[in-house]
Amino acid sequence: ALSGRKLAKPYVFRFTTPTVRLRGTDSYRRGDVAGGRTVVLLRFNQPVRAADIAPVVERRTQHVGHSTQHVGHSTQHVGHGT
Repeated sequence: ALSGRKLAKPYVFRFTTPTVRLRGTDSYRRGDVAGGRTVVLLRFNQPVRAADIAPVVERRTQHVGHSTQHVGHSTQHVGHGT
């Protein structure tokens, strides 16, 4: 303690942080036009930092061929889940 007082015997406090879970997604086109940039919103069960999830998030698009793109650094904003 800041006061200098000590506990009579050692005390161990253990806890587990809940695992981050994706609760849902939404998407829309910027400007509500077909050619607008696609925005994908990810909702988690707890606050997360974009830098922490960017390495494990990827976007998959399927057209005539198949391509997978890692979004990593293009993550712009991460809000708080509820």
